[in-house]
Amino acid sequence: MRFHWTLPTESMDINEWVHFAQCAEEAGVESLLIAGDRYDPFAVSCALGQATSRLKFIAGCRPGRMQPTSFVQQVNTLSAFIGGRVALSFDGGGDTAELEEYLAACNAFWRGGEEVDFDGKYYRIEKGKLNTPFIAPDRKAPEIYVSGSQRLAIEQGTCWVCDAETPEALQRSVASARAEGIDVCVRLSDLSILPAYGEIGVTGVILPGGHEVRQVA
Repeated sequence: MRFHWTLPTESMDINEWVHFAQCAEEAGVESLLIAGDRYDPFAVSCALGQATSRLKFIAGCRPGRMQPTSFVQQVNTLSAFIGGRVALSFDGGGDTAELEEYLAACNAFWRGGEEVDFDGKYYRIEKGKLNTPFIAPDRKAPEIYVSGSQRLAIEQGTCWVCDAETPEALQRSVASARAEGIDVCVRLSDLSILPAYGEIGVTGVILPGGHEVRQVA
């Protein structure tokens, strides 16, 4: 089971964030989820990445803030600074048409060749080329966590993120996602029921920022 922890960002205190990240790393937490609604998750990931050696960072992202080409270049540059310890999180709830196209354009760079041509409703790329590849010891592209739409997670992501319904209610959906080769992550605060989720194929949990890190050690 993979454990991810949410970085509390109610106040901006870099020393507190560094301490939080180091405690998470010492406790065996795999990644910190950094929301993108208040601070730049890439800047925060880069700063905390310099203070840790194994901890990964899941950056909360939204389409439209940056063109796909520039976005991929920023992600790839961050990967070079922190040894590939960066993943991406997108909210796939509601109308996903633009997000689907955005991810398809980004994945064209990560999964495709050296030059990208993309002609969509929202984004268009002609002979797009980047000189900065995604750099990681074990992968050529970042993991992409998609919440909400399981279909979008299967087609454009690597992990479907869902709320913690009962294991019985989630069992069929989890099996469907796992059969398509992607991971399934559940937002969870009560670790006492964790084994039941593992039994149905859930591969990871996202814990809220106020959760005691010693409980997942």
